[in-house]
Amino acid sequence: MWWSKKPAWAVLPRWTAVGDGLRRSSPNPRKAPQTEEALARLRGAQMHAREAAAHLAKGEAHFERGEWAEALKAYRAAAEADPKMSQAWLWISTAEYRANGGKHCEAQYVPLMHCIKLDPKCAEAHNNLGCVHKNVFKDPVKAEESFREAI
Repeated sequence: MWWSKKPAWAVLPRWTAVGDGLRRSSPNPRKAPQTEEALARLRGAQMHAREAAAHLAKGEAHFERGEWAEALKAYRAAAEADPKMSQAWLWISTAEYRANGGKHCEAQYVPLMHCIKLDPKCAEAHNNLGCVHKNVFKDPVKAEESFREAI
């Protein structure tokens, strides 16, 4: 029946005076701080992602100029800013390869494993890991497994 419905004022959002402005109140005051904390964490994550992207771009600029040490430093800063950025780990591995004179080295192993852990479908990381197993660790069985994962 029409009189059993809630009045319009009961379903409208509530507003609270905060400083010089208004803020929408949470229907449940206990949940408001949790929402604010979640938003703060999201803003922090976005800030770290932007910072990581800037370091990655800086690393790519150094990489293109053949400045391997500077590129490695920038890629590591990107990975530190956003440890879940798989591309930063892949680029660390690639810069290690170039810094070693274009030869695969043991320093590539850990960054490649991080990259694969974050992005199991990254074919380039699996291929490079296969090269590390084949040329550095002299393990053709693991190399073949990595190469097959790349396909």
